[in-house]
Amino acid sequence: MSEFRLLVIADSHYASCGDDVVSGPSRRCDLGCEIVRRAIVDADRRGGFDAIALMGDMIDNGNSLRAADDLRAVRDEVRSASPNTPLLIVPGNHDGDPQRLLELFEHRCGLHKIGAYRFITFADSYVNDQICTRSQADRRLLMDEAENDGPPIIVLQHNPMNPVIVRDEYPYMLTNRTEVMADYAEAGVVLSISGHYHTGQALNVADGVRYFTAPAVCEAPFRYAMITLRERDMDVELRPLDGKKEDQAGIRD
Repeated sequence: MSEFRLLVIADSHYASCGDDVVSGPSRRCDLGCEIVRRAIVDADRRGGFDAIALMGDMIDNGNSLRAADDLRAVRDEVRSASPNTPLLIVPGNHDGDPQRLLELFEHRCGLHKIGAYRFITFADSYVNDQICTRSQADRRLLMDEAENDGPPIIVLQHNPMNPVIVRDEYPYMLTNRTEVMADYAEAGVVLSISGHYHTGQALNVADGVRYFTAPAVCEAPFRYAMITLRERDMDVELRPLDGKKEDQAGIRD
């Protein structure tokens, strides 16, 4: 059985100027570009990968006058470190205009066929950079694709999906999360990947769908994730850049 290795980098929160930082001190926004580059170099040194998923919040302040330049800086680091690798990109609530991000990366959300998988990326709609909803059009896109015979489907979005985060005043779960998760189960999605929730959420299963939330690379221990796919089997390995011991989890059918 052939393997497909997906490098997942979430929440770099880069800011080239300290005046643009809107996050707390635990996030090393000044090192965002460097950390992204180091994650790619480290993953390449340790066996390589077949695609890179950037899970949103690449920059810290999408409303800054320097936002486009900061996005270009992250883009250029990715291209320089791994110029020929397919990219999967989802916009985050800190990135500002999602269309600007996608255009800068020459990317689009929707269906991407890479290797033996169908990846579907979503740009969910935000209100006040917090409350978000999956559009009916995007829900139909998934269900229409699921009707076609083809390889396994993997979905990617910025916001965490499962398990639900029980915390006061946490507005970042999809408003129609229950319906979207039902879509995933009906469509036979094998894996849902998210970012945004900085501590991450371990690989888990609900209604036959695997869910994983990648931790933020901008906060110690500066972890990225390597997902190794074998058709419907998978392993998730968390690799910290500060030298601490790795975490690993796997699920088999």
